Amino acid sequence: MNRILFLLLFISLGGAIQAQDYITDDTFETTAMKSDGQLKVVSFTAAWCGPCKMMKPIFKELNEDNDLDITVYYLDIDHNVTNDVLNIHSVPTIYFIKNGVKMGELIGGRSKSHLLKEINKFKNSEATGEKLDYLPVPSSIEIVAGDHKKLTVKTAQKVWNSVDNLNKLSESIFLNLNNKADLRYGLMLAERSIEIEPSLVNTVTKAYILYKLGESKKAKKALKMAQKVAGDQKVEAIESLLKKLA
Repeated sequence: MNRILFLLLFISLGGAIQAQDYITDDTFETTAMKSDGQLKVVSFTAAWCGPCKMMKPIFKELNEDNDLDITVYYLDIDHNVTNDVLNIHSVPTIYFIKNGVKMGELIGGRSKSHLLKEINKFKNSEATGEKLDYLPVPSSIEIVAGDHKKLTVKTAQKVWNSVDNLNKLSESIFLNLNNKADLRYGLMLAERSIEIEPSLVNTVTKAYILYKLGESKKAKKALKMAQKVAGDQKVEAIESLLKKLA
């Protein structure tokens, strides 16, 4: 009898979990990115998000409306990195995806009528443009902790796929810390950001950290990269460091 009850409970729980349609980094390709002509609605969510909970019944209604012919998915930002790659910082953030192409985006809680307006706009539209680039950029950089108690391997791993967070933390380290191990931690973050996508922020930050570490030759090399990114644009931070290195 107990075994039967256990099996019934397992089946019931399994059905509930499946019905919620939670997806992960590993299943994103075969669900949200599936090229089948159907509009996918992906809600980036979190267990602590109040507006996300309020929208759940709305998403359930929309998902069960056969006339709409859409599929709603949820992705928990606390247990995945896809949101980091896409630089999603607020929840709920809602993506409308068709045949792997991002058709549109909403940030924050929305009414059913607002969601229906967006869905109807996209579901019959042709999906054109590049497919959504959601995969993390592979890294060849070894993650090493700094001396500061907050600059741990775990902290680096949390921001490892978010250019915005990598830039913010590396810049903060440069501005506020002087310990060599901590500065090298900041350098590591700047280099990871460059590895994902070179920008003025991460190349200039790298150059300044190297200068602060006393590594002038490497700082000059980093500045050349920053100048290349800047192109014809005159950047005061670059000009200032060039004078210091002259």
